[in-house]
Amino acid sequence: MLQSRFVRALCIMKQQQIKYIKCHLYQ
Repeated sequence: MLQSRFVRALCIMKQQQIKYIKCHLYQ
């Protein structure tokens, strides 16, 4: 969905471990 791309974009932009982990959990 669109949210998936949005979250993924945020993860790439932030490049933070915590955000990265959340990205994997969301996916």
